[in-house]
Amino acid sequence: MEKLPELNYQSFLADAMRDYLDYLDHLGFSIVGPAYNLRRIDRFLAENHVGCTQQRDSRLWLRLVAQYQGRVKANTLRGWRQTFHGLCRYLVRQGWMLENPVTAFTVPKPQHYRPYVFSTDELRRFFDLLQQQAANSSDPITSYGFRSRYVFYHLIYACGLRVSEAIRLTTADYSAEQRTLFIQPSKFLKDRLIPIGQRVASNLEQLLDLRRIVQTSCKMLRVS
Repeated sequence: MEKLPELNYQSFLADAMRDYLDYLDHLGFSIVGPAYNLRRIDRFLAENHVGCTQQRDSRLWLRLVAQYQGRVKANTLRGWRQTFHGLCRYLVRQGWMLENPVTAFTVPKPQHYRPYVFSTDELRRFFDLLQQQAANSSDPITSYGFRSRYVFYHLIYACGLRVSEAIRLTTADYSAEQRTLFIQPSKFLKDRLIPIGQRVASNLEQLLDLRRIVQTSCKMLRVS
């Protein structure tokens, strides 16, 4: 779970930002994202010496886009705009502003994600490279690192796992007897038990054996 940042805002809207987050919190909305967005907007207002709501020239707000365009994703800019638009609507309702200046605060259209589909030959060469790196390693620790990468990516490929699911896997989630993996709750907060093939099970067993060798070596080094 993402941690709520410190609400140590410094601009002239600092108190209003904290009041707005408290308002959202009482309505039951998550305030983590808005709190981070307001921190960036607060810094922008302070750096541009905006000291009152009368300084609402839309060109000033558009400078935020110009300042960060190309440095952050379009979706990030859209999130900043959405948060600041909500804050200004809140200020208008409270009578602190006469109108919402963010209506002219345009942002670039988001770029649609275009996934790259690897061919069978590309995947084979990728996995062969990882295996060669592990085989050519001169010590168990380095070999374990390369071997872990191979097993990790092959596990995602062979079992159709999300990256977040593979990262959260522990040795307790693997059953050698039943040849299954327990996937902890992820999307839609559901867990599942999936069967794995002989190749995946063999990879996991080899990795666990290498891990025991590395742990033994580390213990011997500490003793000596």
